[in-house]
Amino acid sequence: MSSYKFVIFILAIYCYMVVEATYYVTLNTPQNVQTGSTITISWNLTGTQDSNAELGIYKEATSASTTINASVDLSQGRETWVVTVDAGNYKLYILNEYTKNIIYSDVFTVQYVSLDSNDSSSSTTGSGTSPDLIIIILAFSIMGFAVITFAIIGVYKADDKPIFLILYLLAFSLPPLAVAICFHKGKPKSTYGATVHVIFSLCTTFTYIAGVLHALYWIFTTFVSKEATEEANKEG
Repeated sequence: MSSYKFVIFILAIYCYMVVEATYYVTLNTPQNVQTGSTITISWNLTGTQDSNAELGIYKEATSASTTINASVDLSQGRETWVVTVDAGNYKLYILNEYTKNIIYSDVFTVQYVSLDSNDSSSSTTGSGTSPDLIIIILAFSIMGFAVITFAIIGVYKADDKPIFLILYLLAFSLPPLAVAICFHKGKPKSTYGATVHVIFSLCTTFTYIAGVLHALYWIFTTFVSKEATEEANKEG
């Protein structure tokens, strides 16, 4: 009879030790996790840790696991970790090395790191001062200066200043019409007739700059050139 009591006593002590040794952990699911960022993994511990535990992360798509801390102190309640895994869906886990029991967190998503506001603003600012934009601004500035300069020269030298100014402006909107008026007004000397030059102007207008330059050439030839000035003086 005493032997049975001894066995029962031993079993009671064993059960008590097992109950005392049992601990429960609830893993909290992290939010807004990005690759390369530093996160705090937290959990809630009930009981006392009496065996080694491993903290890790598990990827659902590949069933691959990565150890974060092979011997985590559960009494701390948290662990800081730099996210080294790729983007994807994961679960955190805590493995009890003694019982082999595994506790998982809910599924969460690791995303690739996104640009912050400072990076966005700096990239926007950089694009505003890009070499291409500087070249465009410089080209338009030179063109604008040239247009104004040649207009002043033409008005200063032309005998029929109002007509010259009108045709000068017309050359930038309707080059063929400006060429036709030049040949009708001044009859400039040319190997080819007015019809050929008007047709040529119509064709070059599709490239715009060539059409404008062609029209400006005949405007200056008609109103500003030395021959045009001498002819105007003779007529006067």
